[in-house]
Amino acid sequence: MDQATRIEAIAFDFDMTLVDSRSVSQRALERLVCEYGAQLDIDTLMSTYGLPLPRWLPASIDGALFRTLESQDIALAVAMPGAAAALAAGRQAGARAVVVTSAPLRSPSECFGPLDCASTACGSRSPESRCA
Repeated sequence: MDQATRIEAIAFDFDMTLVDSRSVSQRALERLVCEYGAQLDIDTLMSTYGLPLPRWLPASIDGALFRTLESQDIALAVAMPGAAAALAAGRQAGARAVVVTSAPLRSPSECFGPLDCASTACGSRSPESRCA
């Protein structure tokens, strides 16, 4: 591949592209019910998993608390088949692997090691958005 057509970065979505995060979100919902007394129909919520958080999580639930609970159980996330290989192939080709997520920015690095991240929550790639 010549310099004019070289790919410098490949962007991946985190949830449900690189990792199956359903168990993490379900656990956070269960904790909201058990530990915080939230009134939630977890089965119905999980049946629509994948919608943007503001459209998925009921307005009565603190989204920041939900994200905090998720981040505490990120180890439950399971890599999607081929995710690690896709990241490695991009790196081997000389491209940066960039992960786009609204999850806490440390989550992708906890699953796959050091990565560049762009936070959809921030809408920009500020220095604070860089994964360690």
